[in-house]
Amino acid sequence: MSVPSAPRRQWTDAQIELEVRRIAAEQAGVPVEEVMPVSRLVEDLEFDSLDHTEMIMTVEDVFDLKIDDAEPEVQLPKSVGDVIAIVRKHLSK
Repeated sequence: MSVPSAPRRQWTDAQIELEVRRIAAEQAGVPVEEVMPVSRLVEDLEFDSLDHTEMIMTVEDVFDLKIDDAEPEVQLPKSVGDVIAIVRKHLSK
């Protein structure tokens, strides 16, 4: 007999945006107020490939998701808004 899993937390769009902004800010070492959906990961937040990988791993943990690294939009998100869109897509599955 298997144990039923706990229901996944329901996130509002505003909560998703704020949490992804918080994760990006922490990864970049800047205040969350400086990170907006239009913030570019490389140009504005100075992300490198390790920062990108760590951010996706943190997003998976926080939102209880499994994101396939082979998805084109996951490989090279250009902005915080792109990451927000990835989270929304996976949460809607």
